[in-house]
Amino acid sequence: MRGLIIAYDVLGGQFAWIPAQPGAAPTVHYFGPDVLDWQDLEQGYADWLSAILAGSLTRFYDTLRWSGWQAAVQTLPPGQGITVYPPPRSREGKNLSTTSRMPAPLIQLASYYQDTAHQLGSQDHST
Repeated sequence: MRGLIIAYDVLGGQFAWIPAQPGAAPTVHYFGPDVLDWQDLEQGYADWLSAILAGSLTRFYDTLRWSGWQAAVQTLPPGQGITVYPPPRSREGKNLSTTSRMPAPLIQLASYYQDTAHQLGSQDHST
């Protein structure tokens, strides 16, 4: 996939503006650390941004949050994310409340998940 990265989340997930099909209007896609694949959110940029500002992230991130996540995120400096072990894509990492979490450079987190997806032989993960 080719597109424009428009946002990162604290766990290394990425939002990108990508044409779903050649010649089609771009939509926002999400590459999550729990699925290691791009998911078409079927929203244009303006609709996606409006949904986020209206609070849609609560439901969207339901499986990628843990008790106390707000306090952990509040203390992070810009450019930092949170690494999770075992990773969210693993059976053991599905419940983030039982994982080990540490600050890490956000760009390293995003690269790690993209590289892992590539090594596992999934679809094209570049943007």
